[in-house]
Amino acid sequence: MAQTEITVQIFEDIKNVIAKVESLGYSWKDTFTGKDQYFSTLQAEDLKNANYKQLLDSSIIIREFDKKSTGEHKVSLVHKKKTLDDQDRVIGEIKSSVGIDNSANAHSLLANAGLENWMTLSQQNNFYKNGEITIIIGTVEGLEGTFVEIEEYASIADKPEEEKFEILCQFVKSLGFKIGDNFSCKKIYMLYTQNNQK
Repeated sequence: MAQTEITVQIFEDIKNVIAKVESLGYSWKDTFTGKDQYFSTLQAEDLKNANYKQLLDSSIIIREFDKKSTGEHKVSLVHKKKTLDDQDRVIGEIKSSVGIDNSANAHSLLANAGLENWMTLSQQNNFYKNGEITIIIGTVEGLEGTFVEIEEYASIADKPEEEKFEILCQFVKSLGFKIGDNFSCKKIYMLYTQNNQK
């Protein structure tokens, strides 16, 4: 079943964002530090002209991260299928994943199968929770500012995707941060297009 979330870029230092969220009653639950390696079934020439949805739909991600609360190191293969509205906003996502034990072996396997490693995303995400709402506050290596992600929660889960998206947008606006106007920031695509302009 598709899940709805928003991702917003906040033009404030992460320490200020965390302090504000804590002042609103949110408590730290965990911190994940990790790396996503994106491999696409598209070939190099097609990758250059692919849009965000084509890139993600065609990609398998090697995801590895360290979980601060337990010291655990996890590795998995992930695929994401995005639902976009007519404004190119991500209003739904179906995510599939399977745990694996070795990222280097997975890298070799995907490369040997002819998939292109088109991007690597390194980030840190801090999870804060208050009641049913979890706010994920993070930074991405190579991108400016702080990113906040908020996923749908139980009391809105049965609403239509577009309505859930708007509820989440209004909620993040109410927090009072200096936010951008994009509530569906595509971090990997932002990094990809930024690097390709250099």
